[in-house]
Amino acid sequence: MNVGYLLSNSARKYPERLAIISEEGEWTYKAFDQRTSRLAGAMLNAGLKKGDRVLFFSSIAVTLLKSILPHLRPAWSLRR
Repeated sequence: MNVGYLLSNSARKYPERLAIISEEGEWTYKAFDQRTSRLAGAMLNAGLKKGDRVLFFSSIAVTLLKSILPHLRPAWSLRR
């Protein structure tokens, strides 16, 4: 079990509950899960493979979280 799994599971169980509340806005579990899935898919389509290293730099914690979570979810299973 990992953070990505927990996010997907929460999105299924509580899609309309708020997952994040910040100065940037509010995100439900469903919206946050969809966002991280799209980012994970984009990274795979760009050629990222399991084990590759990625650097993220952000001064805003929520933006950083939205960027990192696609790597923590079981993204490799998105490629079919």
